[in-house]
This record gives sequence, C-alpha cells and structure tokens, in this order.
Amino acid sequence: MPDSDRVKVWRRGIPRLRGLMEKNDASEGSAPLARAAQIVDVVAANKGGLTLKKISEAVGLAPSTTHRMVNSLVAIGYLASREQDKTYELGQRLIRVMHMAFGSRNIQTLSDPILTRLLRQFGQVSYVNQLVGNKVRLVAFATPERMDRTLVVPGEASPIHATASGKAIFAFQDAAIVDRELSLPLQKYLPNTIVDPAAIREELAEVRVRGYAITKSEFDLGVTALAVPIEIPIAGVVFSIGMTGFENQMFSEASLDQYVLALSEAAEELKPVLSFVGHAEL
Repeated sequence: MPDSDRVKVWRRGIPRLRGLMEKNDASEGSAPLARAAQIVDVVAANKGGLTLKKISEAVGLAPSTTHRMVNSLVAIGYLASREQDKTYELGQRLIRVMHMAFGSRNIQTLSDPILTRLLRQFGQVSYVNQLVGNKVRLVAFATPERMDRTLVVPGEASPIHATASGKAIFAFQDAAIVDRELSLPLQKYLPNTIVDPAAIREELAEVRVRGYAITKSEFDLGVTALAVPIEIPIAGVVFSIGMTGFENQMFSEASLDQYVLALSEAAEELKPVLSFVGHAEL
C-alpha cells in the first residue's frame, strides 16, 4: 500500500478520534492525546513499520517519552509491535475501528458485484456480515426479486450459537471475546439451536478446521445457511460471506462442496476490497 494511502486510512477512517486527540492540544491535559495522534500518524504513513528511534525523531519527543506513549498505544491495541524487526505498525483494534466507521452502505456498494454473481449462480440469498463492536451484523446482501419469505434483515445481529455468520466470525476471535459472548443468556430459538457453551466451543473449533460454518433450522425454521470467514490483514476475521435458503431447495441443484468453493473464492475476492475500505470518503 502506498504511504499516502496509509495516511488516508487513518485520516478518513477515524476522523472523530483524530479530532478528539487534537482538540485543545495547547492545554496540559490534552497534550498527551495530541502526541499520541502524532505517533499514530507517523506509523500509519510508513507501510514497513517504524522503530522506536524513528518514531521519536519524527515526532520530536524524547526517546523515554516516546517509549512510554508507544507502550500505552500498544496496550490499547492502537499500535502493534513486530518482534522480528523491532518495529511498530497500526494495531488490530485501530484497524477494526476504521472498518466499523466505514458504514454498511459503502460495504454494500463494494460487495454488490460479487454478491449478485453468487445470487445468479445459485439462486439463493447471498450476504456479508461484519463484526461491529461485539455483535455480528448483516451489512450487505443480494436477494432474488421474488421471495415467499424474508430471510435476511439489514442490521440484524447474528448470534454466536445459532447462525452460520456468527459462528464463522466468532470462531476466529480471541478467547476472551468468545467467553464474553457465551457468558450471556443463549436463546434457544428452535429445537436444533445449541445452547450448551461446551458444545458451541467444539463447533467453533470445527469451523476453524474446515473453514466454513453451516446451520440447519437453528435460527429460522426450515432455513439452511452457509458462511465462510474473510480474514483482513491485521484486523483479522471481521467479515464473513454467506448464502442462505430453504432446506428443501438449497441443495436440489448444487452440493455443499460447490457452495463452499464458491463462497471461499468470493471471500478471497472481497479480502483486498474490504482491506482498503478506509480509502473511501465516509
């Protein structure tokens, strides 16, 4: 990625945070925030990462002050250290904030050609879900012109235990995030819905191994859904792409392997597109 584009990712992706850090930077209380913003700007503008010495020189701070502030930014996930070359780059948490700020309307526009192709190929609803905060939500979709029943709802949350998209994304999250979700009440939507935390963990482990999630009448009666994760550099798995349809129709003309292959290829196509969402104006 060109250096100029990395600056755009930061400046366009989280303008409110940037403004907060720079507001009233002349006052003593806000000066650390302004310095932190400078450090993040400098790191964002260098695709190969920067050493602590280079960061210190670029922002004009003493090495000890720079070290302390960089450590704080690493601790909250806004920067990440690369031990192999002793450099720093943008952290996972900050990259995820940028993706959340991009908005579902823009993701719909970027994803639409691929989702429409899947719809035409299989005749089933195709969709993209995103991890927004601690919820997996529908952010883009393509549906047949005529449907007897609505299968997807924009913005609807996909529970970790009952949906293919929820499983496809949560399977690749840190243990602390999964623990938090499984500590909440798990609604048994239908007889097939799994609500035992241990059983859910086992299924998430299976998803990681096989690379896709599948549900049958776990969230909607008579509905099957498939989803595969989309791994974004640094951010990790914050998106999934899937298809859903009625159980008595889903596999009448296409096999499970054909669906998984098509979704996996679509995920690879979307990966570079969704990796650079910060380039567009919000």
